Amino acid sequence: MNLRPSACSPFAIPALLCLLGLLLSSFTFGPIKGDTSIRIKNSCGYDIWPAILTGVGNAPTATIEEMPSGFMLTSGHSMTIHLPQDWSGRFWGRTGCDFSSDGEGECETGDCGRRLNCTGVGATPPATLVEFSIHGQRSQRDFYDVSLVDGFNLPVSVAPTGGSSVSKANQSSCVEAICAADLNKVCPSILQMIVKGRVVGCKSACLALKSDMYCCAGAYSNPNTCNATSYSKAFKSRCPTAYTYAYDDATSLFTCASASAYTITFCPPSSSSSSLTSVASFNIKKGMKMFVACTIIFVIMSIYY
Repeated sequence: MNLRPSACSPFAIPALLCLLGLLLSSFTFGPIKGDTSIRIKNSCGYDIWPAILTGVGNAPTATIEEMPSGFMLTSGHSMTIHLPQDWSGRFWGRTGCDFSSDGEGECETGDCGRRLNCTGVGATPPATLVEFSIHGQRSQRDFYDVSLVDGFNLPVSVAPTGGSSVSKANQSSCVEAICAADLNKVCPSILQMIVKGRVVGCKSACLALKSDMYCCAGAYSNPNTCNATSYSKAFKSRCPTAYTYAYDDATSLFTCASASAYTITFCPPSSSSSSLTSVASFNIKKGMKMFVACTIIFVIMSIYY
């Protein structure tokens, strides 16, 4: 006896629709072709106020609207924005902010002109920076880094999705850049930024000591004379993939070819656990998406059969 249902039977139709649903569930509707998605995630136990400074290129967008250059991101939440081709700039997180309804106020760290929206204004040091140079049509290479050159206020990481290392000689170039350590807890007293009795930031030696040797200025303004100092070495020991002085390129500048997206995480748990969590989260979400698609289709079809 042939128990297989015909292509038009009420049992085959839901199965075919379910298969279609599974296929559709694997697709997502992304940004404009050529744009790079940036997911900004707040894993801190408190609210932060991410900020964006565009150096070259058009302003980032959220969906199809221009993205404000400063906004609040509550603990445990994330936001996805899109960077156009040929874009360069920086991201950072502000802490301890208090803004009025018209966007005026200030932050304990990372402040940008006492405004919620940081249009054209960079971070007041100390601030941990994530820096990007996104590819254009002529070059498929992105450059990115985590920088402590302007000091530290928050742990942060940036990780690519997809993409590949630029050359076989440097297979580790398309990986996560991270400073997961809370340097405020180990900051030398001479570098501490204290607000209301709390260490809220760790200044760079350049900012605190105002010396050409620490600022890579004057006689120290080139890679031959500007070297790591005792302060930058202390930061480097805890955040080995972050820039700790101006010419720290060899271990701190990352290059990725054709990455589709990046995730910036404030207060990341660690490099390895962050990667494992991302993979597990992706698999769970994909599975749930398929399950929901099938369930909805079978419920709808049961109404008609």
